[in-house]
Amino acid sequence: FNKDILQKFYQKPEIYTISEGQGINGPGYYIPYNNTPENSIMVYLGDLDGLPIEELHYFQAYNIPCPKKSITEDRFRRDFLVEFTEPTELEHHLKKNLRILNQTFQSQFHFPLFKLSRIEVKDYLKQIHIPLTREKKEFKDVILAADKVFVESISSVELKNLILNSDQFKGAKSLKLLEEFLRQEFPNLKSSIKYLFYLYDLRSTLAAHLSGKDYKRFLINHQFNETETIEIIDWVLKGILVFIKKLDQSLKRKRI
Repeated sequence: FNKDILQKFYQKPEIYTISEGQGINGPGYYIPYNNTPENSIMVYLGDLDGLPIEELHYFQAYNIPCPKKSITEDRFRRDFLVEFTEPTELEHHLKKNLRILNQTFQSQFHFPLFKLSRIEVKDYLKQIHIPLTREKKEFKDVILAADKVFVESISSVELKNLILNSDQFKGAKSLKLLEEFLRQEFPNLKSSIKYLFYLYDLRSTLAAHLSGKDYKRFLINHQFNETETIEIIDWVLKGILVFIKKLDQSLKRKRI
């Protein structure tokens, strides 16, 4: 099936959950799938049996000729060799490591760094993915979802209590508080937070004005062109993943 089929499932997190490169959870069903190298997904025909008729029609609308490499090596190993394999998709590793970081932070400071347990944050987390198209709407939707998770869900009040001379940061936004916390506790990580600021900029000014001067300046500064919406999301999310891993490792070393 054309990979664009996944858009519906990403856009309705209150109904569907996508495990990147693994499967789709719908109301009363689960469909395993894998990404192919040719911008499509592969689903076994038998797994579509029993779908509600409207869902079956939806899948049929995206049916395409079978590509040369319709099944990935990890899917073959998982399904036919009964071996455990972990998805390679960036989104999977980003969300997995985010949860690990939250657990590490909770165990050390007795509160989670990100408020992932909130229902609305859970829904936004489900929507974070590498865009399937270059449409501006999908680009904006992913930026909004990522900002809601990685910026707005930061536990600002609790974090401020960990900062020395916190009175100096009265009214400070969540990212500034996190930046100061890192400066005091893990100064070697202060520069790693820059990708969260890039995300914040995209959300607050650039994503809302894709033809504006600020957005064009952003593209020039980071050597992107206006059509590279997929590449921009990939770049930002990879940078955030690196930051998350580094912070988790630093927290664990400090605890030891």
